[in-house]
Amino acid sequence: GVHFFTLDLRPERACVAVRVEVERFSEDVELTADISLDDLRTNLPLRGAESTAYLTVDEPRLWWTHELGEPHLYDLRVSLRDGATELDAYDARVGIRTLTLDQSPDPEEPGTWRRGLLEPFGHVGEPGDGEDLRRARRFQKV
Repeated sequence: GVHFFTLDLRPERACVAVRVEVERFSEDVELTADISLDDLRTNLPLRGAESTAYLTVDEPRLWWTHELGEPHLYDLRVSLRDGATELDAYDARVGIRTLTLDQSPDPEEPGTWRRGLLEPFGHVGEPGDGEDLRRARRFQKV
């Protein structure tokens, strides 16, 4: 399997991870995963059942839900190789984004509330576009 994660998000860069898991029948075969995320490329030696590649995306374009702005998706391709032979490939469209669950009470509303925040730059309290943050808040009474 292939798993994509946003690890750190700032206006100037994002750190993302691509974890590749394989089922092996033999440890004697040296497998590699060729990974591309738009124009970024790396090769990941696969030792054991899983390995993770870390990529830095400069000036990341963020994914939003369509009602909050123009969503951007990146093309991810992972090619499993035994030498020059491609054994399998995985293609997906992925978004760079963080989501924070804020369970603090809302001072403007009585009762218990939970907020899911699509953070403009990934960290609560970090400076960002306040209007984007206000549009991104979704409140749900429990």
